[in-house]
Amino acid sequence: MSNNKIDLFFVQDSNLISIPNDNPQTGLQTTILSLPISTTGQPIKLDSMCSVQMIVDNLSDPVSYAIRYFLFRDNIQLVQTLEVANLAAGVFGDIWVTPNFTWIDIPTKGTHTYEVKIEVTAYNINGIVGFSRVLNAIQLV
Repeated sequence: MSNNKIDLFFVQDSNLISIPNDNPQTGLQTTILSLPISTTGQPIKLDSMCSVQMIVDNLSDPVSYAIRYFLFRDNIQLVQTLEVANLAAGVFGDIWVTPNFTWIDIPTKGTHTYEVKIEVTAYNINGIVGFSRVLNAIQLV
């Protein structure tokens, strides 16, 4: 039997957040979560997700989008996920996507701030909003 202890850090929010459409693409990132934690220098397992709704402008037009989902530690990018889609006209209503990641980080001992950012570039989309979102960090101490 192990005497290891686990520290759980988390931030979650279910309030609506507006996400700007980065069209034309300029690299506009929106911070959707921030989590300060104190670390022992041991590995940290991070998991995050965000429920994103894209409001379709006109069902008779095709839709395309690219969603980039980022994890930063102390303003340094650790990981990025990318989801891209090109959809034919008239076969959908609003689009729901849930970008997510799992990442293992080994920070130095001390206090660090993890941030989750999102960048959405979309065509024939009238609005983009984020709903439920979470960032969990687990540290074995």
